[in-house]
Amino acid sequence: MGKDIHGNELGQGITQRAWGSYYVRYRDSNGVRLGRNFKTIEECREWLTKAAAADRYIGKLPGSNYSVREWYRFYIDLIKKPILKEKSIRLYDTIFRNHIDPVIGDMRLTAVRPAHCMKVLHIAAGQKLSDITRDKIRSVMRDMFMCALEYNYIAENPVRRNVKVVHTELNKEGRQVLTAEEQKRFLTEARKYAQYPAYALMLQTGMRLGELMSLQWRDISFKKRVIHIFRTGEYRDGEFRVTSPKTPYSRRKIPMTKKSEEILLGLREAYADLPDSEHKKDGYIFLNGEGKIVSPGVYRGVMNRIVKTLGLSKISPHCLRHTFATRCIEAGMQPKTLRAILGHASISITMNLYAHVTKEQKTREVQSVEGRILHERKGD
Repeated sequence: MGKDIHGNELGQGITQRAWGSYYVRYRDSNGVRLGRNFKTIEECREWLTKAAAADRYIGKLPGSNYSVREWYRFYIDLIKKPILKEKSIRLYDTIFRNHIDPVIGDMRLTAVRPAHCMKVLHIAAGQKLSDITRDKIRSVMRDMFMCALEYNYIAENPVRRNVKVVHTELNKEGRQVLTAEEQKRFLTEARKYAQYPAYALMLQTGMRLGELMSLQWRDISFKKRVIHIFRTGEYRDGEFRVTSPKTPYSRRKIPMTKKSEEILLGLREAYADLPDSEHKKDGYIFLNGEGKIVSPGVYRGVMNRIVKTLGLSKISPHCLRHTFATRCIEAGMQPKTLRAILGHASISITMNLYAHVTKEQKTREVQSVEGRILHERKGD
């Protein structure tokens, strides 16, 4: 059992170097020892999972002359399914089926070049897909070919640095959050709708929509002032289905703010007036007038109406999670604390996705520097 530099156990085959990086080793069924260095423990564990999956199904590995489509099926079925949620697998399949397969699916795996991958992204841009969707297409392609490289099926990954998504000006500015003023206006307008408590709680906790939908009264501890996240959920084929959280790190305790307590107490007070239903019997918190869990489409539809009334650009419920994170960063919260509250598997995810300062923050910091410069000049 490997240990980190502080003596904490990291798991079988993983150790931490004195300078901070991690080393993972694995001996396959033929006795061949494999090893890699990584910057983070999460990367080590992901590589170890892939190596074990490849070793277990070595007899099912596709031949070197297989197509991109055939490699993708191996990649999904034997490498990704053991480590990804079913919802994520469906997203991968949709991206590959709609955007990657029509362009390079019939090509030999070894014949794919950067130009072919750029063609996939150019076609996606011509379809006027969002920057986020095109980023996901590139991400799936890159990871799919990276696995092929690790298993020595290709000499290099064709999704190189220059194979990139050209973002729109809107997304270059990081339009993923509401400014403090927009947030205030949004909540004021949202009070006109029954979904206001859900929006307000997401802005107080940073919960994902699926986590909020599956929240039950037994997850709330008013005495300890904590909200427990144990599960997530989604509507599929007209039925609400509960699953385990996105990652093990998504199981977490979120501190309850005074505003969160006020929102939840208000919901509990009105709970008795809701009609009896299976969802109410199970203790789900966010129910509609029929006693059923509110669907994501309702939350999105109401948000569209609100931002249209306010003259703001279109946003999604996940924007409220981004907004919560941004307010925390603006208030000086430490990244590790924010990571724990948001339930990210890696600190890099927290930094990459949410450490975007808003225009307001930029302006305040520039004004602060400007004032300091002027003060120093007066003292010269």
